[in-house]
Order: sequence, then C-alpha cells, then structure tokens
Amino acid sequence: MNVIPFQRTIERENRNDIAVEQIGQRLKSAYQAMVEAPVPDRFTALLGELERAEAERAPDKSSLKRASQ
Repeated sequence: MNVIPFQRTIERENRNDIAVEQIGQRLKSAYQAMVEAPVPDRFTALLGELERAEAERAPDKSSLKRASQ
C-alpha cells in the first residue's frame, strides 16, 4: 500500500487551508480599513443634494391625508 500520495494530498489540503485563511484575513483587514475611512466631503454634499431634491419632488404628506378624507 502506497501512503505517500495520500500524505501529499493531506499536505496540499493543509497548504490550501492556510492560503485561504491568509487571504481571508487580508481581505478582512482591507475591508475594515475602508469601513473606518472617513466619507469624503464631496460625497456627503452630493447625498445632501439628493435628499433635498427628493424632498422637493415628494408630495406633501399632509395634502395626501386631506385628499383621502
């Protein structure tokens, strides 16, 4: 019975597990850095403009209540 190919398979699987774990740790670190990064002022300003534009286009909720009564 030849045990060597089986040992090589286990060693290869162990290396793969280690590589996957290292990749996962690096991705987690990179994404965490992005999450912690401040939002650029320009992006915040654009979000504000969008919210104002949507509020101007949205019908007044009080007029909807009056129309349904």
